[in-house]
Amino acid sequence: MKKQTIKPAAVAKETSQYDFQETKDRFVGDIDPITKLRNGEGIYTYENAFFQYKGHWVNGVKHGYGIMIMKDGTYYEGEFNEGEINGKGERRYNDGSVYKGEFKQGERHGYGEIQYSKSNEWYKGEWNLNVRHGQGTLYTKDRNTYTVSSLLDLIDIQGEFRDHWPNGMCMIQFINGSLYQGQVQKAVMHGKGQLTSLDKTVYEGYFENGKREGQGRFYVQGGTYTLVSNYKDNKPEFEANQILFKLIKKEEEEEKIDPKNQKGKVDPKAVPKKGQAEEEKEDDGKNKILFEVGKENNFIEFELHIVYQGPPYEDPNPPPVEEDPKKVAAAAKNVKGGKAPAPGQPDEPEPKRMITPDPLVMVNENGRVFEFELGRLEKIRKTPLIEGEAPSENPDDYEEKWVTYKFNQKKEVLKDQIQSKEGICYVKDLTYTLNENFKSGTYQINIKDVTRGILNKMQEVNVELTIIDPEEILAQQQAAAQTKNAPKKK
Repeated sequence: MKKQTIKPAAVAKETSQYDFQETKDRFVGDIDPITKLRNGEGIYTYENAFFQYKGHWVNGVKHGYGIMIMKDGTYYEGEFNEGEINGKGERRYNDGSVYKGEFKQGERHGYGEIQYSKSNEWYKGEWNLNVRHGQGTLYTKDRNTYTVSSLLDLIDIQGEFRDHWPNGMCMIQFINGSLYQGQVQKAVMHGKGQLTSLDKTVYEGYFENGKREGQGRFYVQGGTYTLVSNYKDNKPEFEANQILFKLIKKEEEEEKIDPKNQKGKVDPKAVPKKGQAEEEKEDDGKNKILFEVGKENNFIEFELHIVYQGPPYEDPNPPPVEEDPKKVAAAAKNVKGGKAPAPGQPDEPEPKRMITPDPLVMVNENGRVFEFELGRLEKIRKTPLIEGEAPSENPDDYEEKWVTYKFNQKKEVLKDQIQSKEGICYVKDLTYTLNENFKSGTYQINIKDVTRGILNKMQEVNVELTIIDPEEILAQQQAAAQTKNAPKKK
């Protein structure tokens, strides 16, 4: 739109085209000599002396390009049509806000951009009679109104606007890198949507008043972890808080009946004995495995159960409390003797009966990653032996160091990391090959949660593994027997 300049002869001296000018007459400018109407360029000061128009006139009305100036310093500059503000223009308000775009009957209507001075917000998009309505983008620093938490202080909102607010399907870009795509209500996440954080964690599901509320799925982009849960107040209803170790005990074979035994007695030779790898000691509460080397089909197998352990709660139906016979006898004696109960000594309240709920396996959780390490502390020489040097028995020459080892697996070498499925991590078919460096004895399996992208990692699990070598035990027993039976020297 080409701006037209007002003729210098018709305009008083001015410092800016947006300044309110003092004129001798209410109109200074071009007048049609025949119709005597304002026609061309001119300045018109309204009767109330608050408004002043500078611009083009046609047959006595404002039409074309012009500037409407207010005494308070605000103005409109742009197109006029038959006396009204219609078309494209720029409006500066008394608070410093500036709107550039389309107008209808003096109101923002159509596409336009506004920079709000006080709130430092700006909006680009569609308008309907001064109200943001339609497709648009809102940029703001108002953390109280639009942000999910106090850590987010600037957002861009792009999408549907109704009644001046973002309402409907929108995309919200937060300054901390988070991105929301979905339904909003008055610029707040509300309805179904997806929130992606800068750390690549994603929640897709339902929101209410800016918080995760209802059924939703949490996962890590490019990762393994997923959790499907019902959310309340931004948190899943159940979240794993404990990990339990459980040995897999093989089912015993059915008892084999000796066909020659007519009485149906069990043949003790036909009943397989229980392997030591299947035994679990619970004497001190530790996770323990006993493994016998060389036993056919004997493998180390266990599970890690990822569970939610709820807090203890008071038993709503406690059993009746049995009366103490001594108290009953003492009360009866006092009544018989006419004595009243001692004042200030009420019966002691019975302790509350608390119930610990059963742990719930997180069947709706998948892809938690555990890292395994097998090793033990061993005494290692501080300096290597020189050729021909005899090993020293001086304890100062040794130090304890953690030495790691590797399992063998039935089909392939055990991976350093294993993933959980439906709340359980299965470890199967582990076996062990003895050599001069990997001997029988007690080792420790350290299991660490290394899942990427989550905060609620499980505590490290330690399992005591005792390797038994029957040949070594037999050799020790034979040596002990020989020592015992050896003739004594006189």
